[in-house]
Amino acid sequence: TAQNNNQCWVTFDYRLQKIVHDTRKKAEESTEVNTKYLKGYMVVARIHLDRSSGLLRRYDRFVRGCRLTCQATVRVSRIHRLALEKIRRVRSDLPFVKRSYHDLLCRSRQELRQFERYATIQTRRAVEDLRTCVDGRR
Repeated sequence: TAQNNNQCWVTFDYRLQKIVHDTRKKAEESTEVNTKYLKGYMVVARIHLDRSSGLLRRYDRFVRGCRLTCQATVRVSRIHRLALEKIRRVRSDLPFVKRSYHDLLCRSRQELRQFERYATIQTRRAVEDLRTCVDGRR
């Protein structure tokens, strides 16, 4: 009987370990998706801001030498306009990124809640099976 009860506990422990493993895996996947999204946006924003920074340095170098007369030239005004466009692009992307990331977080929370319910059901089943196993072996 002790051997049979031990087998019940081994099965129960295995099922609980599987539930813990699956839960941890699901949470890590969710975190990874969110992190990848943010890092992806940060790379794109960094590219635009670095380009803008380079253009503004060029503009500053041109203007530093000749003040107002250089600002009117086509080349210098084009450099300034391009730098401002890059900055505006990052600024205009921010609300979209914020909304998208918020949607991503809401969906992740929803998936994790569903998985929490699934884990709860699996845990209850494991406990019921343990009771059945122990009671059946007496």
